[in-house]
Amino acid sequence: MDDRPSLPPFVMLRAFEAYGRTGGIRKAAQSLGVTHTIISRHLRGLEEWLGTTLINRRSGTLTSRGQYYHREIAAAIGTLTRASTQLRAPAAGVLTISCATGFACNWLVYQLDAFRKICRGVDLVIRPDNVPSDFDRDDVHADIRYLRPSERLALPPHLRAVEIARPQVFPVTHAALAREINHRIRAPGDLLAEPLIEENDDHEWVTWFQAQSVSVSAINPCARLWHATLTLAAAKDAQGLAMTNIFLTGADLASGSLAQVHLPDAPWRSVTIGSYFIVAPVANWQSRTLNRFNSWLADATAAFKSSVVLTHID
Repeated sequence: MDDRPSLPPFVMLRAFEAYGRTGGIRKAAQSLGVTHTIISRHLRGLEEWLGTTLINRRSGTLTSRGQYYHREIAAAIGTLTRASTQLRAPAAGVLTISCATGFACNWLVYQLDAFRKICRGVDLVIRPDNVPSDFDRDDVHADIRYLRPSERLALPPHLRAVEIARPQVFPVTHAALAREINHRIRAPGDLLAEPLIEENDDHEWVTWFQAQSVSVSAINPCARLWHATLTLAAAKDAQGLAMTNIFLTGADLASGSLAQVHLPDAPWRSVTIGSYFIVAPVANWQSRTLNRFNSWLADATAAFKSSVVLTHID
């Protein structure tokens, strides 16, 4: 009878998971906060324990057995991490929120003083990040994201998303350029001849044009800048028009550094494409602190939307 343990030591499994995730011994060592010699020793030990080769030492890639084993080990460690994270009691009064950079920098940061006055005793930590949180690894309680309907539906079942705002989208640019465009356009389709800036795809522009009864399946942008912060910076520099919402541009519209583009005698049809959500593991929603933050944020976004009057430059 084989009296060996049925599982290899967990330190070996962690080293192998990190190696497969990061693609190298030194990166794996950095990920786990150990030396690369320790990672190497654990990898060799794991192969000896299993009696098979997991890593091609010439290329550094995983063998076919290594690829299979890594998928299984990564999934298992993810399950362990998620369960431990959900059960671990957070530090009293601390709430760590990851947030889409544009929303954090252009709107949320200006509301934090009001939050502190209403929710005294809560140590709110904001982490601007354009990558959605991996709750299995990131030490955050919740994530504020702008999600299209398809992205919302694609969330895994262990996450709960609560909508906090569904803003209209509209085209903006530098005030002087907006004035020129406003004087020469007569119909929504005329904007197709203007310089349009898009992020990583043309979905928002196409959806907006179709809502204005303009038949279009694609646009030919003057620039593709991948990020809302860059598209708005280019718009403020009069390089073209950007599609945006009030949470990204409220202050710029108020100061006059950006202006809406509009028809001479009629407003655009209202268009909403996505919503801002607070996304968190289901277990995290048991936190009274997170629910207080969610309630405050929903009220704050609603109040802001009702207070903003989108003006035209003629």
